[in-house]
Amino acid sequence: MTTQTTPKKPLSDAPRRGKFLNQKLLQVAGDFKKYDAHLVYEDLFYFSRSAKDGSQQWKTDDDFKHLGSPTPTEIRDKQRKARNYNLNKLDSEPPLHDSGPSLGRVNHEALQVVGSFKSGDEHPTYSGWHYLVLSKNGKQEWITLNAFLSRVEYRKKYRKSPLYRKKNRERSKEYHKKHYKPSTRPKPLFTQEQLKKRTHYNKAVTNNGIPMRYVGKTRKLIIKQRDVQIPRKLVELTRGVQHPYYVGLFYHKMTHEAQEWVSEEKLNAYNEARVHYLKSPRGREQRKRYETSPQGRATRAARNAARRLSINYKFKLTEEQFDELVDIYLDCFTLNEAALGAGMYGRGANGTKRYAFAVDHIQPLINKSLCGLHAPWNVQIMEAGENMSKSNKIFEEYEKALAELPSEC
Repeated sequence: MTTQTTPKKPLSDAPRRGKFLNQKLLQVAGDFKKYDAHLVYEDLFYFSRSAKDGSQQWKTDDDFKHLGSPTPTEIRDKQRKARNYNLNKLDSEPPLHDSGPSLGRVNHEALQVVGSFKSGDEHPTYSGWHYLVLSKNGKQEWITLNAFLSRVEYRKKYRKSPLYRKKNRERSKEYHKKHYKPSTRPKPLFTQEQLKKRTHYNKAVTNNGIPMRYVGKTRKLIIKQRDVQIPRKLVELTRGVQHPYYVGLFYHKMTHEAQEWVSEEKLNAYNEARVHYLKSPRGREQRKRYETSPQGRATRAARNAARRLSINYKFKLTEEQFDELVDIYLDCFTLNEAALGAGMYGRGANGTKRYAFAVDHIQPLINKSLCGLHAPWNVQIMEAGENMSKSNKIFEEYEKALAELPSEC
């Protein structure tokens, strides 16, 4: 009794959803591999399972071609050719794969033989095939004569390339680290060329006794600032002061809490550039902005008071003492601004409004008996009215002390 198979339906009768196939209605019971034919419809082949719900995906030849994979008709043609080749081949020719991912390629499982071979040896059974190497998985690799010769030429070119030399050096270093102990012989600190450069450098490190150093690719000589630093108490650091140890070095400014010493030519160039900048419109604006600020007003008041006395021209304050004096004037200006904001005013001689506070000299700057100094220890903040009434009087204690002094003094 013969079993009759039901004929398949044409592809045109397959259920669709618009232009595309309705995959839900194409589901069939069973396990399938890629390129297996559909059980109900013609020209439909299994592709894979959906990643979302695990449903079967069926495609046509055009769908496979659009996805970039070989079509089922091409696969069937390859299978037919491989099977015909295996049936009609000679005994000296290796078989081909007739299924699977290696379809149409030489079956290397059939090329495996027992024995040890060298690179280039011919296969004992199949002529035209030569041994290449033993792969990592322990299988022998056999290739044709033309492929073997092309491999040999490629290897010769590769060994002459810089990439191969670089890798070979790295391999040799790793090999030496594993199999050789480091030598105990001490290495020289400098080569001959380095020693020549160092001697040339040591000859040019001084310029008229001033320590110098090279900078940049052009090897420009500049002053070695680290070696010319001095204690602040040794010399009063003002612009243009000469270095106490090195002739021809002058103080310029402080940079990052370090003194900057320059030559006389460079100092003159800096001064000319500073004068030119202060005369420019931008310099005038900056100077005006500073003079109208509280810090600038306090500094100007402290300097103007010092100019009024000839005795103070001989007596010079240090930078720290002058900063203390400026701080006192700055405190006076802040008090006056706060008083103006609160509506407090001082009264002048003619009843005009004045600042509420002023900086007073404890011992007056100009007096017949005793003249005080314009210094932070001789300055105090007091009300403007009291300062006006005090004028240039001195304390009674000082008057008594001066009266007790002999006439010769």
